[in-house]
Amino acid sequence: DEIYSVFNNLVRIKNKQCKESTLRLLSFFLYINLDRGKMRFDPQTVSHDAFMLNLNYVLLQLCEPIIQKNMLTKVDPRYFLIEP
Repeated sequence: DEIYSVFNNLVRIKNKQCKESTLRLLSFFLYINLDRGKMRFDPQTVSHDAFMLNLNYVLLQLCEPIIQKNMLTKVDPRYFLIEP
């Protein structure tokens, strides 16, 4: 929960530059691990399983309020697909 708290505070901060940098960092993490979606990937070129597990946990926790308030129509599903 500590890592989620850090990212949650950074995303909800009033400083727009800090918020955008945090989202760009999360986007970068996803972008550099695109190969993990392949059937066969080189483990040397992607992040370790533990890192990805923690990243997925943080992303799911950040999405929870959006899902609970049924605000999915306000989310751009392509946001993280754009190259950082």
